[in-house]
Parts: sequence; structure tokens; C-alpha cells
Amino acid sequence: MPLTVTAAARRMAILKLMAELGYLEAGARMKLTDLMAAWTRVGLRADDLSTGLNESLEDGILEFSAEAVDSAVWLTPAGKAWKPDPECRDADGRTAEQVLQAALQRSSASDAAPPFRDRRKS
Repeated sequence: MPLTVTAAARRMAILKLMAELGYLEAGARMKLTDLMAAWTRVGLRADDLSTGLNESLEDGILEFSAEAVDSAVWLTPAGKAWKPDPECRDADGRTAEQVLQAALQRSSASDAAPPFRDRRKS
């Protein structure tokens, strides 16, 4: 079944990564390269990071600096205060937290899949 990733799930994933890596204080700058590298652990697509960053910038949750070498994002005071709406659910009735758990489980399952073995060569 396809996973519907909501804006709240994308934002939650970004904020969780920033917290894990010590960038949860308003104004603490996180390099985009570090965020992109950490994103691979989340189980969501790279497009979800891009979309989530755009949504968070538009909503005033994050700010962005596009410097040539060290492009970075940081939380605004509104970003530090943001909490997901517990009533906000995806099309299948999942909360943002449940969407992230499903993405992580899906990612873990695909990582654990046995390698393809061509039986014609056996």
C-alpha cells in the first residue's frame, strides 16, 4: 500500500533530525549537507525533504541561508514551539508519527530483503 506523507509528517521528520543532531535551539544553524545525509535514515524520499523544507520555510518554521559553501537552515521561535496537530491524519487515518514509523519500517524491510539470486545460474 502506498504511503501518503503529510506536511506534518515531513515537518516532524525534519525537526526530529534537527533535535537528534543538536540543532533544536532557535537560531542553531544546521548545514543542508548534514541534514541531507541524515535524511537517508528517515525512510522518506529525498523529494519529501525538499517539499518539507519549502513548506517549513513558507510557514515560518525554518529560515534558510543560501551561502555558496555552507547553506544552512535553522529553527525560528515558531519552529521551536511547533507541535503536530494530533487530529491531523493522512488519507488512511494515520497521524504524522504513525506515517514516520511506517516509512521507517518500510525502509528497514527493504534493507533487510535478501539479495536477488538468479536461479538460472544454480
